[in-house]
Amino acid sequence: MNIRKELQEDKILYQESEDVHVPTSVIEAINLIPESTGNLLDVGCGTGVGKIIANHLGKNIKEYHGIEFNKSAIIQAKKNVDFFLEADIENLESGY
Repeated sequence: MNIRKELQEDKILYQESEDVHVPTSVIEAINLIPESTGNLLDVGCGTGVGKIIANHLGKNIKEYHGIEFNKSAIIQAKKNVDFFLEADIENLESGY
């Protein structure tokens, strides 16, 4: 299975981009997740592609939560993750 090719065909990443760049480190990190896990928080989730990769790799994540502040990624992230917070984590006030 070629995850990068599938993501490109599905146009999962930035819609205006024809090139898909999924760092190997992202795939390696997702491979460390147990096959069945509860909730996962992806800080700096980008477009939420981590959830899609996790699904492709057979991970059973109950709820995938994402935090992102990049305006160009947020629209797609809201479609891809279960729960989403638009925020800059370096400037969050206590109470979150």
